[in-house]
Amino acid sequence: MKVITFSNREKGEFFFSTDHCQEVTGDWVPVTQRLPMKIVPRVGFENGMIRSIDGLIAIFFSDMELIANPDVRFRR
Repeated sequence: MKVITFSNREKGEFFFSTDHCQEVTGDWVPVTQRLPMKIVPRVGFENGMIRSIDGLIAIFFSDMELIANPDVRFRR
């Protein structure tokens, strides 16, 4: 499964998108990842695999707030 996120560490926010090339103003960083994803094993991920959106959020965005995509055309 392909997962596209835009994150802004300064604001502490992230959102999901359907297009990596979505135009967004400000300091948003687009990232496209594929699940399942291999990671270094850790508590909660002892097998070293992220298999779900919830797992992706737990590993990469646990300190950030999920917001709605500002452009409804790209909401998933």
